[in-house]
Amino acid sequence: MNATALWTWGDERLWCDETLNQLLAVSPAHVAAQGHASVMVWSRASGEIVSRARGFAPWRRASLDDDGTLHLAGPAGARCLRPGASALEEAPDDDRPLPRWEPNRDGGTGVLRWPDGASLDVAHPGQLVKRVSFARDGHRAAVVSVFFTAVYEAGRAGPLRVFEGCGEAALSADGREIALCDWRGARLFFGDVDTGALRGREGLVAAIQRLGVSPDGARLALATNNELLVLDVATRAPCFAVSGAVDRFAWSRDGRRMVSFEDGANVRRDAATGEIRMRRALFPDVRRVSAAAFLTDADARRVALTAVRYPGGLMFVPPEEALVLDADDGATLATVPLADAATTSALDVEPWDASVLALSDDGARLALGGAEVRVYDLASNAREPTARIPMERWTGFRAEGLALAEDGDAIEVRRVEGGVVTARRRFEGARGATTTPDGRRAAIAQHDGVTVLDDALRVRATAPARRPPTALALTPDGATLIVAENAPSLAAWRVG
Repeated sequence: MNATALWTWGDERLWCDETLNQLLAVSPAHVAAQGHASVMVWSRASGEIVSRARGFAPWRRASLDDDGTLHLAGPAGARCLRPGASALEEAPDDDRPLPRWEPNRDGGTGVLRWPDGASLDVAHPGQLVKRVSFARDGHRAAVVSVFFTAVYEAGRAGPLRVFEGCGEAALSADGREIALCDWRGARLFFGDVDTGALRGREGLVAAIQRLGVSPDGARLALATNNELLVLDVATRAPCFAVSGAVDRFAWSRDGRRMVSFEDGANVRRDAATGEIRMRRALFPDVRRVSAAAFLTDADARRVALTAVRYPGGLMFVPPEEALVLDADDGATLATVPLADAATTSALDVEPWDASVLALSDDGARLALGGAEVRVYDLASNAREPTARIPMERWTGFRAEGLALAEDGDAIEVRRVEGGVVTARRRFEGARGATTTPDGRRAAIAQHDGVTVLDDALRVRATAPARRPPTALALTPDGATLIVAENAPSLAAWRVG
């Protein structure tokens, strides 16, 4: 049976559903961008895409007419994209002179040379200048760096305006307005170059990556790659928000505590207010740390995680051990190597690419592994596994109900009775899955939608997806499914 749509939340206007490569042009009525696979023009009034053409090129000049016609010029010549069209047409080039950007070898400095022959030295220390956008008459230029954009004006010594937190930008034809994009998202908004005022940045600016429903079903937590937001499910009103990179989070069984891994630290919050009760950094000397896997016991008293360390540049150190932490004071309770000396050699698959990391509800046992699952007794601080279980028989510490097992890009839903797997159902190309706390229902996301199963592995409901789902959650009673797609929005479905 098909699920029944209940509500949607969020704003998808001016949202790029591709990796945004370059903002191209902005006019009072339209904005244009180059994604990783196509060129798009949006109506600013409706937020809908009015024209889209497959193709990719490093455009050096772009402008929009009043009717939304996009004019482009690049190494392959001049093109235009007309309203409603699905292909680029050849067009005459606009040969009006523009300023020239001459970058230095360090990537963060260079010289702007204006059409009248004047020049300006530009320095963005510690940044990488990605590109430069020009007003049509060439009197203003926006120098786009990874984390901010600075607008310069001919005849002025320093920047006219700086817009922080923006990794892409395009100036309007008159240079008075600028289209911007958050460096980690694909949501477009606008700035007034003369005053610095921003418009259209309210709401989320990045796709939702993780979802979680409180045990009483009253609140919903959602995380993008730069913020955590907790909503009241009934009204969708925000309860509190947290800025920063929140990799993972979990509620306690009583709903009073929320633990998370954010900006490289183990954090415990009051779930009602968001107030931090404990924060302890892991690897404080490392520039950035993210959680590859993260989970808690039922009361959120213990946290198990694996961490990826980024010491600088493009270097990273993959997880080598599973850490068990105390969520009250952040202390490390146990450290268990991911590699098993008895079964893993240097020529095997990377040991940190394990498909199982599990913590029992009472926090006393830790399980990890791939083809074979190793179970450790944390109460006795055992360094050797107390049990070795073939993946085929793994029940996820569940005695009854549904359990999940990953196998590459497939997820297997297993019915467990008396601690034994009695039936299974496999989903290829799965993008994620979740179960209710009691294991009576499971939801599995695939490219084109979500399937909800009951505890007999029968399909209870299906919900379609316009875009590939990025996160999903079931309310504790299993009656409502919440799905995030590749956009800053949510959809809720009644599954009966």
